[in-house]
Amino acid sequence: MNARERFLEVALFASPDRVPLAVDAVRSATRKAWLKEGLPANADELDYLNCRECCIGSVNMVSYPQEGREWKPDLCTINLGPIPPFKDKIVKEDDRYRVWIDSLGVTQMGFQDDWKNGWSGFATRVFMDFPVKN
Repeated sequence: MNARERFLEVALFASPDRVPLAVDAVRSATRKAWLKEGLPANADELDYLNCRECCIGSVNMVSYPQEGREWKPDLCTINLGPIPPFKDKIVKEDDRYRVWIDSLGVTQMGFQDDWKNGWSGFATRVFMDFPVKN
């Protein structure tokens, strides 16, 4: 079964041979943890976990919050978010928390630790407000 057939089987509530995964790059913080847990340094995560055959791609379509970074797509990316995107800005911050508005206009709060050594690749956050109310 190829990735398309696998996806259609899931979408139609049928019986795929494997569950398809939409996997992008593994977050840097996750990779660091996996290296400490025994992942070989030169290993490709998908090959090491034997799940490459289950992966499907997203064909350069994005609309996700940019985790505190300004969104700068390449010319081949289809933006499913607002056009133009909201201006990424930090609303307030202290020693523990950061509140920001992302490129989708979502106001959220996260821990400063997620940024202390550069972007960690992951943020535990609270969504506080959205541009669309109803």
